[in-house]
Amino acid sequence: MVVYISKKFIITGMTCEVCRSRVEKGVASLEGATDVSVNLLTNSMTLKTEGNLTAADIVAKVEALGYGAEEIIETAGQDTALDKLKQNREKNLKEAKARLLGSFIFLIPLALLTFYYMEEAPLSVRVVECLLLAPILYLNRNYFKSGFRALISKAPNMDSLVALGAFASTLYGFFDSAGMIVTLITLGKFLELRAKGKASAALEKMASILPKSARRVLGDSVEEVAVSRLKLGDVVIVAPFERAPADGVVVSGESAFDESFLTGEATPVLKKEGYDVKAGSLNGAGALKIRVTSLSADSGVSKILKLVEEASASKPKLAMLADKVSGVFVPIVITLSIVVFAIWLALGETVDFALSMAISVLVISCPCALGLATPVAVMAGISKAAEAGLLIKNGEVLERASAVNIACFDKTGTLTQGKAEVSEVYPVDITEEELIKKAASIEMVTEHPLARAVREYAAKRNVVPLKAENVEAVFGRGVKGVIEGKDILFGNENLLIYENVSVEKLKGAAGRIASLGGTALFLAENKELKGLFGVFDRPKESAREALSLLKKMNVTPIVLSGDSQKTAEAVSRELGIEQTIGNLLPEGKAKEITRLQNAGHKVLMAGDGVNDAPSIMRADVGLAMAGGTEVAAESSDGILIKNDLLSVAMVINLSKKVVATIKQNLFWAFFYNALAIPIAAGALFPSFGIKLTPALAAFAMSMSSLFVVTNSLRLKIKTINNVAFESQSDIVSEGKTLDSEVYKVTVGDNALSNNL
Repeated sequence: MVVYISKKFIITGMTCEVCRSRVEKGVASLEGATDVSVNLLTNSMTLKTEGNLTAADIVAKVEALGYGAEEIIETAGQDTALDKLKQNREKNLKEAKARLLGSFIFLIPLALLTFYYMEEAPLSVRVVECLLLAPILYLNRNYFKSGFRALISKAPNMDSLVALGAFASTLYGFFDSAGMIVTLITLGKFLELRAKGKASAALEKMASILPKSARRVLGDSVEEVAVSRLKLGDVVIVAPFERAPADGVVVSGESAFDESFLTGEATPVLKKEGYDVKAGSLNGAGALKIRVTSLSADSGVSKILKLVEEASASKPKLAMLADKVSGVFVPIVITLSIVVFAIWLALGETVDFALSMAISVLVISCPCALGLATPVAVMAGISKAAEAGLLIKNGEVLERASAVNIACFDKTGTLTQGKAEVSEVYPVDITEEELIKKAASIEMVTEHPLARAVREYAAKRNVVPLKAENVEAVFGRGVKGVIEGKDILFGNENLLIYENVSVEKLKGAAGRIASLGGTALFLAENKELKGLFGVFDRPKESAREALSLLKKMNVTPIVLSGDSQKTAEAVSRELGIEQTIGNLLPEGKAKEITRLQNAGHKVLMAGDGVNDAPSIMRADVGLAMAGGTEVAAESSDGILIKNDLLSVAMVINLSKKVVATIKQNLFWAFFYNALAIPIAAGALFPSFGIKLTPALAAFAMSMSSLFVVTNSLRLKIKTINNVAFESQSDIVSEGKTLDSEVYKVTVGDNALSNNL
């Protein structure tokens, strides 16, 4: 078995998509490196390693490519990876600001001198101009180091264009142009860095919610320790108005906790002995102790942060075009600038004129805009979704979701509240208490909402369950097992028919329950019908609004349910859904998804149970409800933290806006270069006398990158077609298992990590 180790690095020296691609391909070529992903937005790299590949080997490879690398190692009491990336960005921003201010201090007198001596300047003035230019070039020396190093290694990047333009200007005496080129490029980089920081703000805001330290109980004393040093089973104190340092369970005390950062629900949730507490949730006025159940890196918030960060680094297929173009862009521009210089000389223009045109072509070209067109939009979109309670696992999901025209839904726990209640019981040749006891016993290890309803009903009737053996789930039908030596079947009509058990005695009652939107659960003992339970689960409050929004977006909702056709249709009628297919096994749901796809539709599937996993995986976009099972979550492309169907409408709407923004960015990047390069080359000069100076070209290049970043950041302030970001559903404040549970699902006595 191959063991993979995940590693993360800060990458320095990258300036454009060419750099990103060069680092990614270079590291991926190392033996033992896999899943290499370089993020131009955060200047970071993640990968998995195997064999003898070390961090030192990776750093050496990156440095050989002309860039810098530093491994991010999270240790006890130290900053997280996100903290270190933020610190690196802030350091770069501070350095860019210092370079910018220093450059302008010398550029202003240089520009004034050049303007004053429009004609031929005396030698003494030229010497002063040269002395003023020298510190500007020194402050911005990284352009030359990176640019010429990339040229020598036959992988020219954006810095190569800037370095060649500024170097040629300096050699030929265009001192003001050389100074303006590097200064205006630095101005653009400074503004770009500031804008990039805003794209990562949502992640950093969520990360700041987690406390850095905790008060751990040691016998009769208390010590303050770093959260990363907490161990499973440690007991910590959460004082009034503090945030919980870790996921845990209350061992003493009582208070209300604000979990709105996770669920969107503003109403505080009561917590007392035996209740779960989420890391980062804000305590109210009471003090309590909690026993740690998840380590810092495994807490729900940490998993969300990791998921959002990884998703932000992923790329939709739209980005592939930019990748291909960026790979050949810089060499073509350098070749073009040489051709432009030669053409103007051949046309009889002076060397000064021809060189100015060639330099303008070099510095106006912008591979940065191409490289930033996708990642900033993806980061902004995924961060927006995370703020609204929807975790998207990768950027491709946004691209696929934008084309969805059919949304399929499981019924129980997805369209309905998942808070089913037993309303009717019909015993046959058995006492009602015995019927309830057998049903509750066989459902003790199942976490389906209908199973919980039966157990809760038994508890209310003070019925003590028996021990069931050989319990086996029959997906889409129910469960079977052995109680006191007798074979028990408990589930829908299909289960009993499949097992050759007649249900005729209760057919009428089952039909009436189904017509009212309830679910009929039959129990048989040794192949004989013993009773029927009528279980009802009301639709979610936000379901009707969400489905109405989907219809307005020309997305057709369809119900795919394992319940009877009558039951599924009753719920569909209440919600205004016109297409319903009931009596489906898990493979039946997946086949329906495939049938729709074969008909040319792009299909979204939302569900919560194990039986929904195949269809969630089969769909173009699969979404899992947060309160559902681990299998459904693992199979999905995204998780609805709030269990709110409005998030389904939101993801489709948001994805359309993200894809539209990416297309706008790519159009602008291609259009800008297609328009700007000919103008810089002098295409308008013969007819209109219009030509760009190298300084204006540098300014235009900087503004191009800034435009792409700013256009993407508009996603962070947009209202997604009035789709509410706050959950319409109430969160239960009583009971040990919350419907908004995100991170674990209890199966019997076992807690399964929901490994987001």
